Amino acid sequence: MNLNNIIELINISKGKYNLEFYLIGGAVRDLLTGNEPTDLDFNFTGQKQSVEKFIKEIFNPKEIQSSQFNTYKFKYNTFDIDFAMCRKEKYNNPAALPEINEGNLLEDQQRRDFSINSIAINTDDFTHKKFLDPFNGILDIKAKQIKNIHSNSFSDDPTRIFRAIRYSKRLNFKIHSSTLNEIQIFKDNIANLSGIRIRNEIFKILEENQPIDTLIECEKFKLFKHLNIDLILPPYLPSWEKMDINDRNLIFAQYESLIDKISLFLSTFLCDSSNESIHKISKDFGFEKSIVNNWINIVKMKNDLDKFDFTKDKNSKLNTILNKSTKSICLGLTQWYDKSKSIRIINYWNKIRLIKPKLNTDDLFSIGISEGPILGKIKKELEIFAIDYPDSGEEEQREFVTKINNS
Repeated sequence: MNLNNIIELINISKGKYNLEFYLIGGAVRDLLTGNEPTDLDFNFTGQKQSVEKFIKEIFNPKEIQSSQFNTYKFKYNTFDIDFAMCRKEKYNNPAALPEINEGNLLEDQQRRDFSINSIAINTDDFTHKKFLDPFNGILDIKAKQIKNIHSNSFSDDPTRIFRAIRYSKRLNFKIHSSTLNEIQIFKDNIANLSGIRIRNEIFKILEENQPIDTLIECEKFKLFKHLNIDLILPPYLPSWEKMDINDRNLIFAQYESLIDKISLFLSTFLCDSSNESIHKISKDFGFEKSIVNNWINIVKMKNDLDKFDFTKDKNSKLNTILNKSTKSICLGLTQWYDKSKSIRIINYWNKIRLIKPKLNTDDLFSIGISEGPILGKIKKELEIFAIDYPDSGEEEQREFVTKINNS
C-alpha cells in the first residue's frame, strides 16, 4: 500500500458522498523535498456529516479520533491519516484557541502557519502534480526557508514559534529574516500559552531527529526564560562503553519510547532543579505524577553523585544512589562527569546492578540461619558484599555470612 493507492481509494468513492479532497501540508512538502510521507493530511469540502461514514466504508479503521475542529484521525497500514474540514479561523485573543467556521480551500490555506505547509493538491489532480500554492511555498522550499504566511501568525498562535524552529532543524532550512523578526516581536506571547500546549511542544521537540539542536536554538531566542525554565547544557559529551558520542542528538535517537526521551531530557538539562520549581512547572504543564517523581529522583541522584567519591567509594553506595535509574537516565548523567567518573556509572548499569549473591535462602538455612528478622538482615548484607566484591565466589560469600552470623 502506497500513497498512490490511497489517493485512488479516495477518488473512486468520494463522489458517492459529494465530497472534495485535497492532500495538504506536510505530506505535500515531503513530496517536494524528495521524502516519502507517512503522515497524510487531507482537507475536505462538502457535508462534514458524510466524512465519518466515508472513512468507515473506505478505510474501516479500528478507531477514529475526532475533535471539535472537525478533524478525523486514524491509522491505516503504515500511514497516519488526518481528514479535516476546510476552515477559517479567528483569534479573539493572542495564544487563545481559535474560533472556527467552515471555509473554502483558500481560507484554510490562509490560516496555516508557514508557506511550505500551505501547498495543496486536489486528489483528482494528484497524478499530474497540479499544486495549489497561493503563498509561494514551492519557491520557499527551493530556497530552503521557513516563512510565515502573515505577520500576525505568531501573535495568533505562539506555538508556531517552536514549530518554526523545529522545522528549520528537521529540514535544515533557514528561518526567513521577516519571520525571525516576528519571533522577536511576539515571543513574549509564549507566556500566555496554557501549560498543556507548552508541554506538548516540548514533547514534540524530543521526538525530532535533532532535539538537542532544537532545544539549544530555542534557548538562543530565550523562549524557555518566558516559562521560568532554566535549561543548563552539561559540560561533557555523553559516553557509553567504548562509544564516545560527539553528537548529543544521537543519544535521543537510540530510544523510541517518549518516556525514555523525557528521562534523557530531564537528566541532561534539568537535573539541578529545586523541588519547588519541579512541582510548580509540573503543575503548570500538567505533567503526570510518574514524570514528577522521576524528575525528583533524577535531581536526588545528581546531588548524591556530586558528593560521591568516584575513586574510593564502594559499588554498594553507588547502587544506593542509582537504584531507581534507567539506562536513559544513566546516559544523561554521564554528561555531567568526566570520562573516568562516567565509567563507573556505565559499569553500574552494565554489571553492578545485575550482580546477585551466589547463595540462596536454602544455602543460608544450611549455614544455620533461622527464619526471621535475622534472615532478612543477612540477605541484605550479603547483597551489599556481593556488589562490593563482584568477583567473590560461593565459598567467600559463605565465609562472610558465617562470620556475621557468629558475631
